[in-house]
Amino acid sequence: MLGLAIHTCGPDLGLALSDFDGETRHQTWPLGRDLSTQLHGILMAFIAPYNWRDFSLLAVAVGPG
Repeated sequence: MLGLAIHTCGPDLGLALSDFDGETRHQTWPLGRDLSTQLHGILMAFIAPYNWRDFSLLAVAVGPG
């Protein structure tokens, strides 16, 4: 099982990935207004070497803004 968490509620992009069996990584990027233009490229680099078919779950943080 592989999971991905995405946080875009503020000016920072936060990503976390876990296979729930040892591999866990997380990182934040202070992107400000560039978040919408940088999201896709950063996300694809972050999930490598996995692709979308590998994920069993996706968690998305929602909030004001």
